[in-house]
Amino acid sequence: MVEIAFFDNGKIIKGILLAKYCRPHDEVHTRTKKFLWKSKSVYEHRTLNTPLYVIFIPWKHREKEIVEIDEKYIVNPEAIHLDKNWIKKERFISKSFDGCMSPLTMEVNDFTGYPFIFHNNNFLIDLVLQNKREVLSILYKHMPELLEIDLVNAEE
Repeated sequence: MVEIAFFDNGKIIKGILLAKYCRPHDEVHTRTKKFLWKSKSVYEHRTLNTPLYVIFIPWKHREKEIVEIDEKYIVNPEAIHLDKNWIKKERFISKSFDGCMSPLTMEVNDFTGYPFIFHNNNFLIDLVLQNKREVLSILYKHMPELLEIDLVNAEE
């Protein structure tokens, strides 16, 4: 297992790195323009293709969670050593079926992570769609040792 630290609202949080991949995602910036006595907020949308990290956070007194963090929030990303059990895939499509007529899909590029994430094809798209219960059940099925981990994170 690979421990990782990242910034979240000014605090450093520790977690277990599960995967690293790229996908197109939106980022919103807000600027305030002032002219004389009036001010106006301008929202700018950009589509980025920066690396995203899938991290398991084993809170002690809160519900454990899996988050997707952009590389710019990772503490010292170049010092991360990948696990020897990980696999690499250049490109694949993550699919989820929510009961509607057509499945939801997402393109995943430069995937590096545990094999069970690749073999459970719906893992990444369910994470993006905030289907945390499904994602955590897959994780606990393949890595039950994560239930006992304590990384001493400061909780609010």
